[in-house]
Amino acid sequence: MITIPKTLPAIKCVIFTTNIVHDYAMGDNAALKKWPAVVSGTRIHDIVLEIGWPLALTTIDTGTVTVIELTPAAGGNNALEELYATTEAEDGNIFIAAAGKLIFHDQDARTVAPYNTSQFTMIDDGTGYGFAHPELSDDDEFIYNEASISGDGIYEQVMVDSTAQAAQGPRAIARKNSQLYNDADAVRQCLMLVLRYKASTMRCKALHVLPDGDPENLYPIILGGELVTRMTLQINSTRNPAVINQQHHIEGLTHRWSPRKGWRTAWQLWETARYRGYNTYHDGFLANNDDTSYAACHDAASASQPAYNDDAAGLNTGQWLIYAGAIFMSARIERGVVEFDTNNILTTETIEEAYILVRAEAIYNTRAWNLRLVSNYTVECPVEQADYFLLKSAETAHATEIPAEAPAGWKVFEVNALGIANMVKEGITRFGLRSDKDVNASDPGALSKEYMTLGGKGYYAGKYQMQLIVKIAGS
Repeated sequence: MITIPKTLPAIKCVIFTTNIVHDYAMGDNAALKKWPAVVSGTRIHDIVLEIGWPLALTTIDTGTVTVIELTPAAGGNNALEELYATTEAEDGNIFIAAAGKLIFHDQDARTVAPYNTSQFTMIDDGTGYGFAHPELSDDDEFIYNEASISGDGIYEQVMVDSTAQAAQGPRAIARKNSQLYNDADAVRQCLMLVLRYKASTMRCKALHVLPDGDPENLYPIILGGELVTRMTLQINSTRNPAVINQQHHIEGLTHRWSPRKGWRTAWQLWETARYRGYNTYHDGFLANNDDTSYAACHDAASASQPAYNDDAAGLNTGQWLIYAGAIFMSARIERGVVEFDTNNILTTETIEEAYILVRAEAIYNTRAWNLRLVSNYTVECPVEQADYFLLKSAETAHATEIPAEAPAGWKVFEVNALGIANMVKEGITRFGLRSDKDVNASDPGALSKEYMTLGGKGYYAGKYQMQLIVKIAGS
């Protein structure tokens, strides 16, 4: 989340000023390192153990990002602050539930059951659960068209929507001192923040409910509803025709009681999380060398080189001529494949938007060319030599190409309707990466290089691997 307040009084009451310690004495006073770089859920688990909170009173998601090694100061670090820092790195949520459990949700939690389904509807026409008053807002408080994330483990990553900035002026959010370990996670979160918050949206600062007006129905709702509960707000009665019918997550709640006014509950509501991010599942590329002609190289039935399926290396795509000194040897064309495990997209859901982030590590362009995203169901996993020919007939899967020009760094494909339609829900989604000159069978000519090295799954310890972001349709 961004800066939306969280209601966490219970966790503050329990933790107080408990510190996680700097080191541990064992045997002859050898220091045992306690806080290596780990996935976020493991860090939350270890902090909880450190402060003596019973694991039976926790629900901790595994997490989707790795956080950096933690070295507490000599006097220790405040446990609550470290829980918050880890949660922000994950872009998740942490809170104490009504039953007294400490809950840590990773960034995907709200996109899967039970948080992807509305549990009840609050409506103003007398047919369902009623409410007293909604405090609605459509101001610019939570509009962000630029996001940056920086920290000790990553380079600063920045994403900007230039079109939105031209209309709105710069509206930036910065997360400094992030505990993220991978640049890829940071750049994905930056893009998701901009996508989610660049446009104005109607939100409910507080939905006021007076359960004494309908105690049999409303008390179970207001006492059972807690942070992250998903619900629907409808304001579309004859006397108040706002025509609002939108699902929300409860982001904050307060309960008050007085002898004169009775019980009053207020829920702070926010739009549902509809974006999901995926790291690379696998990647590789295929290369064909042919000293007969460029056309023979382009149309070959399979790669002439063994498939490059080493996830620790970069991924090459493009075309060029191979020389030995100044003597022409052969044409070379390289075609890449990247795969994402999209197994947790339910078949009942509709993908509304999709984006692929690629990290260009090296760009060669003796003439102007573009990187093209293509889609083909029949490409194998891992890549096989015959996939070289299959990629030749793959169809364009992006709205705009990526120009192969300086500077190197992160670049964004917006996936088009064809690419979205070819994504595999509850399976593996594959995309190809080709030069537009390769797609158009355009001979590069003499002394030409037009190819790009992209960050693969394991490139630079996974920090620069490609990313997929999808937006699920919904309200």
